Amino acid sequence: MSHPVIKRWHQRLHGNIAVSPAARNYVNSTFPGNYEIIPNGIDVDHFSQQAEPWPQYQDGKTNIIFVGRLEKRKGLRYLLEAFGRLRWDIPDLRLLVVGPGNPDKDSYHVLSSQNLHEVEFVAGFGIVLLEAMAAGKPVVASDIEGYRGVLTHGDEGLLFGNKNVDSLADALETLIRNPELRNRMGQRGRATAEKHRWQSMALLGREQLRGAVRSYFEEPGARLFKSVGFTPNAITLLGFAVCVVSGVLVASGWLVWGGVIFLAGGILDLFDGALARMTGQDSPFGALLDSVFDRLGEAALFVGLGVYALRADESEEYRAYFLVALLLALIFSQGVSYLRARGEGLGVFTRAGLMTRTERVALLGIGLLLGWIPWVLMGILVAIAAVSCFTLFQRMFTIRSMLNKGS
Repeated sequence: MSHPVIKRWHQRLHGNIAVSPAARNYVNSTFPGNYEIIPNGIDVDHFSQQAEPWPQYQDGKTNIIFVGRLEKRKGLRYLLEAFGRLRWDIPDLRLLVVGPGNPDKDSYHVLSSQNLHEVEFVAGFGIVLLEAMAAGKPVVASDIEGYRGVLTHGDEGLLFGNKNVDSLADALETLIRNPELRNRMGQRGRATAEKHRWQSMALLGREQLRGAVRSYFEEPGARLFKSVGFTPNAITLLGFAVCVVSGVLVASGWLVWGGVIFLAGGILDLFDGALARMTGQDSPFGALLDSVFDRLGEAALFVGLGVYALRADESEEYRAYFLVALLLALIFSQGVSYLRARGEGLGVFTRAGLMTRTERVALLGIGLLLGWIPWVLMGILVAIAAVSCFTLFQRMFTIRSMLNKGS
């Protein structure tokens, strides 16, 4: 990782991301820079707090679960020693070890020397602390920097002294003897896991990447427009005019040139907001104007595609299918945009979904550039319609979930 070539390329990066303060400190010693902390995400909905235990574990025993790769650095031997001490005072205990691999020789020694028949090994893997929290379970973890960034001692679980068997045994005994504390910590852990949903982490990552693009591309472009006297609203109107020209070219059968011009209009859309932020001219009306003319620009292209289909030297069947795909793409695309605006009107801000305007503009541009290949453009319209339909319902249920949480 410290190779000179890698270091030289690292100096040219416009953004750095680390999953935790511990990871940032480790990487920063070799690749110094300003790092944005974006934690690992988790599919919280995959885990249920009401899941029924497997029948073989419904025998009244208290189950302790270790999840992780069976490597020496994971410290399984310390848990085995702590478990060996606890089982004499609390006999109804079971330890489940979940993870790939085989125990190291120190762990094998503890297993054999203490005759731990109550330990079961099960294959599995995952982001273990967050997964346990998502399942509503309290967590016992080593008091190291990486884990301190995920859970707070006494809140979602307990931290024990690193490699300290007595401290680990005390933490486990505290939870075993206090079911109310286990439930309370489990509920707090679930709330913490909710903050680490993949959707939220993905949005943070997207904003970090957006910031890198902004500093490398948008801001220089905005400065160029500023130097020639453009205002943010003027760029918005210019982008709309470019999309109208694209629609006219497409209607005339010039698909490739229409695609080039349409993509240029999409790129222009990056600069109005950047210039507004740079000059302090961002305003609610400017955002409204940008949103309206974005929709009108797309509509101009769809109209051009409709005229192209009607004039195309193709069979009636082809033209009919093309127009159906075009209308469905238009309806669902506008529906996605409407849901975002409607959600914001209800106080919910979300960009959830696979087919946002950025992806839509890119696909339409690519479809036009490749429109000379039979069925490609229609196929892309079908894809836009299908994924936009999925995004419509995805965004609808996301907004519903956020509204329910807010209430």
